Amino acid sequence: MSSIDDLLFSKVLAKLLERCGYRVRVAGNGDEGISRYREEVADLVITDLRMPDKDGLETIAELRKDNPDLKLIAISGGEQDELPKARKLGARHTFVKPFDTEELLETIEEELGTTV
Repeated sequence: MSSIDDLLFSKVLAKLLERCGYRVRVAGNGDEGISRYREEVADLVITDLRMPDKDGLETIAELRKDNPDLKLIAISGGEQDELPKARKLGARHTFVKPFDTEELLETIEEELGTTV
């Protein structure tokens, strides 16, 4: 999957979550995501494992240093062998693309204690 595909996926996912009433911020890579998180702490972070500059595993590790209790979901396209590593680093849930959006929404609701 190219970075254009990843960006499109992020935007589509963001639109879905916004339609469900969530406030969403999208970052194009791990460094940007960490910077945005530090500017305004989020209740939940969803990260792809494949990103330019700083991959998802590095991003998870750095975010967990900032907030060990962070609710974090990792998504993977092709690097399924990385999902157990993501869990060890602190991702509470993992999903493989393509995934069931209803299942993702239920997981987000469970993590945040909300209903959509």
